[in-house]
Amino acid sequence: MQVSLFYQQGSSDKVYNIQLEPSGSGWCVNFQYGRRNAALTAGTKTQSPVSETEARKIFDKLVAEKKGKGYVEREGGTPYTGDTTKAVSGVLPQLLNPIEEEQVEALITNDDWCAQEKFDGRNRLLRIQLVMPIAHSVTDGLKKVEGINKLGLVVSIPQPIHDTGLRFGPGLLGGEEIADRLHVFDLLELRGRDLRLLPYKERYLELLNAMAQMPSHSGCAFAVVRTAWATQEKRQMLANLRAANAEGMVFKNVHAPYMPGRPSSGGPQLKLKFYKSCSAIVTGVNAKRSVGVSLLSDAGEVVSVGNVTIPPNKPVPSVGTIAEIKYLYAIPHGCLFQPIYLGPRDDTLRSECRMAQLVYKREEND
Repeated sequence: MQVSLFYQQGSSDKVYNIQLEPSGSGWCVNFQYGRRNAALTAGTKTQSPVSETEARKIFDKLVAEKKGKGYVEREGGTPYTGDTTKAVSGVLPQLLNPIEEEQVEALITNDDWCAQEKFDGRNRLLRIQLVMPIAHSVTDGLKKVEGINKLGLVVSIPQPIHDTGLRFGPGLLGGEEIADRLHVFDLLELRGRDLRLLPYKERYLELLNAMAQMPSHSGCAFAVVRTAWATQEKRQMLANLRAANAEGMVFKNVHAPYMPGRPSSGGPQLKLKFYKSCSAIVTGVNAKRSVGVSLLSDAGEVVSVGNVTIPPNKPVPSVGTIAEIKYLYAIPHGCLFQPIYLGPRDDTLRSECRMAQLVYKREEND
């Protein structure tokens, strides 16, 4: 059983998907919520499988609760599928370190680096495995499609991405999940071949070839991320992205192999954000829809960085939640200036919420 609920009022346009799904010998109730046509936050109401009767009670109660808050059932919602227990996948995505504006020109004029748009979604590996090959084949048979988040944990994915994955591979793709589309930028495995040691440019070309060989079908949920290779292309892409108020731009060393995780500094893949943001710990809920947020010092101490107002179209996060905050700049020994709450992050660890993320206001004599 599954239901898609929608809420539209004023500037609010939200979706809440709920599924009642079998899991092992029992049943689970899973959900995803957030702004429509954006990356959704996933969760479960059952930390371990329960009986079908108990799961139906939980499912019905959650649906009734949301309808009581003004959500309505409507056709056309995006269903989700897959594991919601967040099991360890055994693989990790490649994560990027940030750069400052003054570093950009050197990357634009260097042919060792290509450029891509930085998407405002969720980092997602997509693993397509054969679970029942046809007569010793390594390319055909019954396939299993799994989404993997930036922590390396298996998570549920939109049904359109799952269904498109069945027509690909088997393989391991790297991309950014936004709504019901996967913006693909890397290919790590394909039909039993490990491509991780290939230079990035060769992996990208392998990706283009593999996408071209997919069976044609309407409703494809994969989109290959456009890449700029030459200086003029990169410069034009940067100008276009700024004009479109995009989130940022990514630079990748075309000769580098795949490196899982995040380097302590630098690295072969870098990101330029057009605005500053940080992941912070919610440490207090205030009156009038605002929360206190904090970061960890180098010594592990919890340091308050001020309060942030929660927009009326977003639920107020609870204490302990990791929140993504957009801000103009940070004030040394003070707070975030003009903070804006973007939403919760279920793929970020508390230990990642460190003061080192912050970008401080420069003094005029710097």
